[in-house]
Amino acid sequence: MVPAVVAAGGVIILTLLVRWHVRTTGYRCPGCGKEFAIPAWADLLRLHMLTTKYVKCPKCGRRIWMEALVRE
Repeated sequence: MVPAVVAAGGVIILTLLVRWHVRTTGYRCPGCGKEFAIPAWADLLRLHMLTTKYVKCPKCGRRIWMEALVRE
């Protein structure tokens, strides 16, 4: 019973953190300059380091490590 509650709490916290990160960050392609946001599932599953994430630009299709930008 207790492990199930802990696991459920962890999933809820992870979901809230990912949703917050998607709302507050975006990316700018160094090739074409396009600024864009990625969906929550992509934010969770993409390779990432501390401030960069390996994403695909929706405009030029280039896959590259991009730094996260703070969105307003």
